[in-house]
Amino acid sequence: MLETDVGASSETAPTEIDLEILRLKRELASEDFQGHSCEKCKDLRIRSPLTPEVHRDDGPNFFHIDTTGKEIHDDFATSGCMFWVMIRDQLAYVNLDAELAQERESGTRQLRRRGVTWFYAEDSNRDVEYAVNRPDFVRVSMVHNDDGGAGSRYITVKVEMVAPRKPIETLRNPSRGDEIRLDACWSTFLALALPGDLEDTQRCTSAPINLAPASPTSMKLISQWIKKCDIEHMCGIGDPPSSMPTMLLDVSNADKVKLIEVPATMRDRYITLSYCWGAARQTVMLNEESKAALVAGISPQEFDRTIRDSITVVRELGYRFLWVDALCIPQDDETPKARELSIMNDIYRNATFTIVASVANDVRDGFLDRRRPTIDGATPLPDGQSPYVFKTATPVVLLPHSPDELELWYTRAWTLQELLFSGRRLQFRARQTTWVCNCAQTMTQEWDGWIGDKTGGYYDPHDDKGDFYNSIMALLRRHHGSPPPAPTTLADWYTLVEQFSSRRLTYATDRLPAISGIAKEFASLLGDEYVCGLWKSDLAYGLLWSAMPNKLLQSVGTKSMPSWSWASTPGTVEWTRDFPLMWQNEDFEVSGCDVDLAMPNAAFGQVKAARLYVRGLVKPLVVPEEHRRKKEFSICLEGQLYVTVYLDSKENPWLLSGSECRLALLLVMNNHFKASGILLGEEGENGYSRLGRFRVKDIWRGVKDTPRHGWMQSLKRKSLSRKPERCRVRMQSLWGGEENIRSIVLV
Repeated sequence: MLETDVGASSETAPTEIDLEILRLKRELASEDFQGHSCEKCKDLRIRSPLTPEVHRDDGPNFFHIDTTGKEIHDDFATSGCMFWVMIRDQLAYVNLDAELAQERESGTRQLRRRGVTWFYAEDSNRDVEYAVNRPDFVRVSMVHNDDGGAGSRYITVKVEMVAPRKPIETLRNPSRGDEIRLDACWSTFLALALPGDLEDTQRCTSAPINLAPASPTSMKLISQWIKKCDIEHMCGIGDPPSSMPTMLLDVSNADKVKLIEVPATMRDRYITLSYCWGAARQTVMLNEESKAALVAGISPQEFDRTIRDSITVVRELGYRFLWVDALCIPQDDETPKARELSIMNDIYRNATFTIVASVANDVRDGFLDRRRPTIDGATPLPDGQSPYVFKTATPVVLLPHSPDELELWYTRAWTLQELLFSGRRLQFRARQTTWVCNCAQTMTQEWDGWIGDKTGGYYDPHDDKGDFYNSIMALLRRHHGSPPPAPTTLADWYTLVEQFSSRRLTYATDRLPAISGIAKEFASLLGDEYVCGLWKSDLAYGLLWSAMPNKLLQSVGTKSMPSWSWASTPGTVEWTRDFPLMWQNEDFEVSGCDVDLAMPNAAFGQVKAARLYVRGLVKPLVVPEEHRRKKEFSICLEGQLYVTVYLDSKENPWLLSGSECRLALLLVMNNHFKASGILLGEEGENGYSRLGRFRVKDIWRGVKDTPRHGWMQSLKRKSLSRKPERCRVRMQSLWGGEENIRSIVLV
């Protein structure tokens, strides 16, 4: 039987709410925790990682045994314990010279077999006490793995086998393992236990899955999370909202859901929903035809499953009102639709909490279905068994350590601002329900079982953006007093746009509306004018985005945004971080901008067209035929100036063979040694479209007093601090003189 070593008592004694949460979590996880007794595993001992010392690979062993390959094969594995079946199979695989011959490399390499990734190192320099006259010697050990660090909320276990390489060399000193050529093979597993078994607090390091997220016990657990938030966190969860949506769904009647128009004086708590619509049209949406029926009330069964599930959760938790975009915003009237989209930030921010249905890829999927057991996640053997979920009588399961799959909700553009403005989120994932509250000074977090990522956190387990998003949430809620300096806030905006632009949209015209709520808040923070996704005070830098096309991010519909805005491209955009070290070229200036909004009162929403009036150095460019199909190319101008061009799209009609479109380079920024700007294509008289950007690495190339070659010369060249006046003269000479300073219109 496996034993556990419970850590020291926590500094703060658990409250009654903590104890009730612990009891409910244990009850919910126990169904997914059906083990087996194994005599061979009786010496395994798992310790809680409560101190940094146990995170060292050379820290205390949980378990180790010196045995032989024959004993593992004939005795240990025959018991049926899947731990020893795994060891047997992996040992046999390592010793198969024919298989290894194709994969043998120097040093450490990675082998993946039947769902488990093993790392294999030849000639491992290990000080292993060797058992005399046991040529089939194998040591199997388990130790804490240090990937999570001392503050991690999860335990990982490193399982290692050390054995002499075959054939065994003649032993000069059989008592010393370092006289033998040893090979090591190891893998890492996540340790799951019932909440409270690996530590004496209600916080569960990692637990089996709550298989029934819709059960009464699950709803009781969520209610306790909310109660704990209300009593202990002082986050204002019980306070009425400062403003209300225009419409809400009243779900208090089990037989009928009614759409109500919210009176101006009403201040009742409400819940919002964040979900993926999917490709198909929703069964019920708010429009002129359906409004009368929704106001009169319709059965919950008429809605798609995700909507029905959210109604169930709201009612079970004792709330009355639910806001769903497709049902509370008219979908066939652009005027009220634009008005509601312009206050999305307030709708989500003032909600008591947001239900996040991330497990549902489509509104028809729902999110309260029974979950798959932990064992179903293991790669099955040919006979149908799941070999790599190792269970013992009590109380630990070892599972191959891999992150959760990326859910579609994390990839959608609209959900970013729903995430950032939702101060509290009740999220239903494939293997876990989480509660996150960002409304107190310190973020609080709860979960019902499974922790499949490295932090046990709410955010996408495939990236490390959690800390950045938390800082943006605090910024939007003004938790840190006065806003940071404008350059810091602008840098946050560009990083947000980079993250946002990597997410998917169904319609290209939603590019700006889907980030309009965030833009509205940043306009208040910056005290700046918003210009088609950019900021008036920083247009020079904002214009120098780079397009990173991604076929997965292609959206449908006619692009209507101006070419000079990042919103004109369907793919990811990025800004080169060395631009802040540059300054706006003194001959470049923006004199004005005309923006034609799709809706007159939606300043942060969809744009039909926009014209940017600029004045600057404009140099004609002829692109050689061999470069016209490339995404990136370099051209030498005037026999000395090398310009690297990065096209927004290599399928641009302006660059096709035979195109008579005139191209030009508009200089925007420079510093003491390099410059950057945008590539333009002529659009009628004095009008130009952006086709890409360019940069010049060395504006002083060919100048006699500039070091020319080698890395030391390069450092000296960059360290030359020439006066801005001289740089201005240099750029004018490279761009053809003052006569090439022109006033043009970017469209």
